[in-house]
Amino acid sequence: MKNRLEHYKDVKVGKLLPNEDGTFQKTVTLKAEPDEWKKNVYSCVVEHKSKTIRKTLTVNEIRTNNETSAPIGMIVAVVSVVILLLVIAVLGYFVYQKKVKSGDHSDD
Repeated sequence: MKNRLEHYKDVKVGKLLPNEDGTFQKTVTLKAEPDEWKKNVYSCVVEHKSKTIRKTLTVNEIRTNNETSAPIGMIVAVVSVVILLLVIAVLGYFVYQKKVKSGDHSDD
């Protein structure tokens, strides 16, 4: 729910999955931008024949769900640095080998 109204935009509902203990689980994902979190009140409502559970989500709880993955910019930066270091190491090795070989020829 968004601001006490049912909300279906940008909501993905997963499959109902059984647990080993006879209970079930279902995942529902809502995509919301940070400015939307601050301007609105989001609630998770679970309806069961025996009772209805309503949980209002705070900004910190919503953010926590998103912080589990590394930002793509950080991943690209780390991979770029590793590749750059590998290229420098390979070039350094070739320069070293060329100097060693040219040093061998000067002794003849």
